[in-house]
Amino acid sequence: MRITNNLISDHVLNNIQKGMSRVSDLQNQLSTGKKFQTPSDNPIEVSRSLRVNDQVNKTEQYMRNLEVMQPILQQSDGVLSEITTQLNSVDTLTKQFLNASNNDNYELLASNMSEILDTVISLANSNYNGKYVFGGYNTSEVPFTREGDKIRYNGTDDVLTANISENTSIDVSIPGSSIFTTHQILGGSEVSSKSAAFIPEPSTNTFSIKVGNMAAVDITVNADTSNISLQDIADKINISGAEVNAYVKESENGYRLKLVSNFVGEDGEITLADTGADISDGLLNRLGLVDGANLTSGRQNNFNTGVLDQMVRIYNKMSVNDTDIDQELANMDLGRDNILLNYGKVGVMMQNIEQKQSLMTDMKLKQQELLSSIEDIDYAEIMTELNSEMVAYQAAIQAGARVVMPSLLDYL
Repeated sequence: MRITNNLISDHVLNNIQKGMSRVSDLQNQLSTGKKFQTPSDNPIEVSRSLRVNDQVNKTEQYMRNLEVMQPILQQSDGVLSEITTQLNSVDTLTKQFLNASNNDNYELLASNMSEILDTVISLANSNYNGKYVFGGYNTSEVPFTREGDKIRYNGTDDVLTANISENTSIDVSIPGSSIFTTHQILGGSEVSSKSAAFIPEPSTNTFSIKVGNMAAVDITVNADTSNISLQDIADKINISGAEVNAYVKESENGYRLKLVSNFVGEDGEITLADTGADISDGLLNRLGLVDGANLTSGRQNNFNTGVLDQMVRIYNKMSVNDTDIDQELANMDLGRDNILLNYGKVGVMMQNIEQKQSLMTDMKLKQQELLSSIEDIDYAEIMTELNSEMVAYQAAIQAGARVVMPSLLDYL
């Protein structure tokens, strides 16, 4: 093979150019602190970097979720503690009222009772940054309002959750319907999904819902259509005017219908009845809410623990110097126990958040260490490599100057 001056020159220039490129790459790494600037620099490591970056971003989002909910739980904890203190004041006040020597002061004691009731309702309506902490999903509306001698609950029965991984969430709130108990009935019949047909054939299904001492509301479902789902039934109940909220709740093996009263305690007691020709095959019976004799068969909570309704009743009796409040006091004790139970649940949630935050902090640190090992340079190593490349580059220039034969232009 014939070696020409042009061929030698091309090889020399090519080697010098490669040396310059390596020096430039190393200088860029030193100036940015990163091993690569574009995906083409190292496609495999760039792909790893993107995956780890995504994991870091998700972990940071999960940490923000907990940071948002933590102060709300802290406020809930403080509110429930203060409510417990107020209920202790009710206990002291009622003892004074039942003391015969203090009966002449019943109007003053009733006034004090009214003030405590207003304070407890105000505490139950606590908000954080404009969002009510005991309203379930309805965080924009005051949860508890007094309507005469009844206490209405305007929130939902839902528990707020915070995502801590792609497939895991934790409870971070307690709805007011659990703290100041509203009557709840969970049906015994399950379906595979919210939209699955519960009534497959056209038929007429009639039933009534009565809340407290209010008039019963008659409801008709599925008069001329088929394939009615649990959600369809819940929607029908929710627009009927009955003072209940109907939910489709997920259970272990499917979904069930749940009814929650809009009023606290005994004032919100739900009474159900199938009203069709054959009540043994009525819709409520098939939902597992009542039996063939229209007696409630669904799972119920103890709705005598509402506290707020009992406080109203005690106030009303105090106002007329009626000392027959033994049943109300017994229910108040149950209500206090229920509030303490929920107080403990809030404490467990706060502890759970702190544990998750600690785990996520460690996880984020490890992810960032892995990301650094993928992206970040070792400055000492790169400096050594740069010095070596600079020496090689200078040597290539000097060698090239000797190898390339001089031409007439060198003498001009």
